[in-house]
Amino acid sequence: MTALSLGNTGIGAAQSAAPAAAVTCGEGNDVTTVYPPGWHGDGSGNVSGVSWRTGDGSQTVIVSIYRVVAWGPDEEVTRVTGRNDGARLQPTLKWPAHGKYYTESSRPFGDCASQVVDI
Repeated sequence: MTALSLGNTGIGAAQSAAPAAAVTCGEGNDVTTVYPPGWHGDGSGNVSGVSWRTGDGSQTVIVSIYRVVAWGPDEEVTRVTGRNDGARLQPTLKWPAHGKYYTESSRPFGDCASQVVDI
């Protein structure tokens, strides 16, 4: 399994490939930044995705990690909720099955999804 760095989020470890880039959606005072899931670097078996959404705190934000499946809609494997107040939201899995995963953050006019990565 490959450990991925999530940039300056404090999560990540040694990596065998270039870190997956963040995806940013929105503009002005409503910007969402989403990082794909990556292994924690502490040997715990935890995998987390990360999302930030700026704003005035008036909207609920749902951040989920999805597993890509060959049939039907992708499988939501975990989620966290918060507000659009700039706080980091970090859904976490423990020892997920091998596969392709991505992080997605809810937005009023379309969701913001990260790149798909192999876990």
